[in-house]
Amino acid sequence: MTTGRAVRNRLPASAQKLTVLGETGSWFSDNDDYEIEASEFRPDDASYRQVSFVGQVELTISSVILEAEDHLDPIEFVFAAKMQSGGQIDVVLSDTSFVSGASQPSTFVVTPQPESAGSAALNDLSWGVYRTEPVYVNKQSLSAPRIDVTVTIVPNEASDVVYFANPVLSGTLDQAYYSEAARQMNQVIPDHFTQGNGTENPPAAVMRFIDVAFSGMDQAMKAYRDYRFFTFVDGRDESLPETLSNLVWPSDAGLNEAKWLTQFTGTEPVAKLSSTLDPSNPFVLDTSQLNGTDTLRFSTTGVNDPPLGTVEVTRDFLRWQAEYGYYGMNAGSLAAVRESVKRVMVEPREVTIDIQHEGPFTVLVRTPWEQTYGASEDDVGEASPVVLEAIERARPIGVKITHELT
Repeated sequence: MTTGRAVRNRLPASAQKLTVLGETGSWFSDNDDYEIEASEFRPDDASYRQVSFVGQVELTISSVILEAEDHLDPIEFVFAAKMQSGGQIDVVLSDTSFVSGASQPSTFVVTPQPESAGSAALNDLSWGVYRTEPVYVNKQSLSAPRIDVTVTIVPNEASDVVYFANPVLSGTLDQAYYSEAARQMNQVIPDHFTQGNGTENPPAAVMRFIDVAFSGMDQAMKAYRDYRFFTFVDGRDESLPETLSNLVWPSDAGLNEAKWLTQFTGTEPVAKLSSTLDPSNPFVLDTSQLNGTDTLRFSTTGVNDPPLGTVEVTRDFLRWQAEYGYYGMNAGSLAAVRESVKRVMVEPREVTIDIQHEGPFTVLVRTPWEQTYGASEDDVGEASPVVLEAIERARPIGVKITHELT
């Protein structure tokens, strides 16, 4: 289930993302003439899909397990659909665990719409977002309520291509339960909204108030919480991330905040080192195929594999720069040189530094080959370009830095 939001989607992941049809935990279709397409509704996550069908279709998902707290509460279904020729959509929510088999039908009449540019996007008028009437669920003797959802889409023209996307099964009261804003705005919540055993669906005006106040405001409240600053007196605890501000505490900063924080260390942020292989598609021994344009820069031995080039690795590299300033105002120290080298090593990260005073002032850095990215035993006695690049921004002015693999 989706967490950390004012609304939690009770659908299983495959049913939310529409990555597959006809399997356990996904939607079933009575129309075999369909395609699962990349969705533009969620451009930041290509794992979400939309499904297109030719003509009429019935989509069902059975026995969705809700949360125990949903007992006796209203559950509603929201989805996006498109029918160029118009038509009708019927949705039935059925409480499978309720003795009487309680169900709630909803019918939506879709008016025909002319073809428009950007037809895959929500700004196309032929797309609509639909919210059903809620059904009140009862877990009876089960650990949590269960629910069936049936969506029947009937276009006016049998040859029309219809689309289905962004299904969300959630509690009508979610905003009150899970919203940070709701807890602080409790005095202005309409009484009948907080009464989970009510018999009427709140009118559209109240639902709009709920959407704006407890979804949009919730995001603002959470952003405020992330950026606020606590002193020790106010309750800051370095072991509790929720008491640390993303904008002033590097160890808790997100990717964008870490980039912003590095300006205070007197340097431009370094997202990654150019001489290191970008391992977003790492070479795997006996699996990957190299062609004439590929270059294998890192050893494939298990102890020497570099970390994956994920957002987390980039974020941690930027956090390190913001926290210590070794690429900025604290550059030039032996600590800066040592810690910079460790960024391109694996545990136990043994670094030896020898200062040579004869002739030009020189610093010799030694690292074991098996702890150094991109090195092999054949490189012993040689310098690593990866290490030299990592040192460069921390190098003292006027000092020559050399490196040797041991």
